[in-house]
Parts: sequence; C-alpha cells; structure tokens
Amino acid sequence: PRSEVFEPLDKCKLGLAELPCAEIGGIIFVKLGREADHDFSHIGDEVRADFDALGLSSMHLFGHRRHDVKGNWKLILDTFLEGYHVIRLHVNSLGSMFEDTFVQVDRLGNYLRQTSGRLGFTREQAQAKLHSLSEIRSAVTFVYTLLPNAALIISPDYATLLVMQPQSVGHTIVDEYL
Repeated sequence: PRSEVFEPLDKCKLGLAELPCAEIGGIIFVKLGREADHDFSHIGDEVRADFDALGLSSMHLFGHRRHDVKGNWKLILDTFLEGYHVIRLHVNSLGSMFEDTFVQVDRLGNYLRQTSGRLGFTREQAQAKLHSLSEIRSAVTFVYTLLPNAALIISPDYATLLVMQPQSVGHTIVDEYL
C-alpha cells in the first residue's frame, strides 16, 4: 500500500519468496529453500497424533518473548534431551515441581518426546492407565525436540514453543511462544 511514497521498485525482483510450509497440529513447519520439496511426511503419524490429542491447533498465542543468549543453539537444545538438569538448574524456580527419578525418552520418527514425572509421580502411576489427557498432563510434562532447532514443552495448563535461531557459534536468539 501507498507505493507512491517509495522510489520506483521492481516488485518482481523484491517480492517475498514462497517457501514450502505445512500446518501440523497447530505448528507451522517451513523449509528454508525456494527449491525445497513440499513433502512433510518426515513429521510422522505419532507426532501428528500427539499434537492432535493435546489440542495444540485450538490453542492461542498468550505471549512472546525473545531471549538473546550467549550460547550455542545446539547446547541450548540439548538441555531438552534429558530431565536430569531440571531440579538442579531450576532449583529456585520449577525444580521442586519434578521428580528426580522418572524421565523417559521416546523416538517418534525424526523427533523425540521426553516425559518427565511431576512431583509425586511414581513408577506405579506410570504403569497404571491414566484415564484422561488432563490426568496425564497433571502427572507429567512432555518435551518434544523438533529438529533441527525447536523444543515444544507441554505443561499442565499451557504449551511453550522455543525456537533457537543461531547467530554465530556462541550467540543464539531464542523466541519463546506461550
């Protein structure tokens, strides 16, 4: 709009690039290449089923924060591959909300799902059948490692998507969507 306030532009040369993308379970996946294929089958049925069951597509954006982190994006993402650090690194915040002994990691195609037991969660509960998604979400927290650069954290009452954007070897911008 208001092209008269700009110098003459060749919009054909300066237009936005169309990129292959797909909305899966409320998350938009994009391939960063004009020539990339439109095949998103690498996001397997298990991940799609989990996202549908969690109701991600019906959630709305509550907030966004951008963090400028002095750290390598791979090291930041690696913290979501285990639950050991939670009660130690987050000792003054959410660490006391989790059990130290119950973490399970499952491979879902190219992605990982980490399940961490919340405070009071026992192996007996893990073996018993929980009857509803709300019971499951109150007992555990899920973290999906969405390679190459994102982590989706499913808490009892909300979800957080962290997208790591490397700027250099030791500098990362992390966008946090709640």
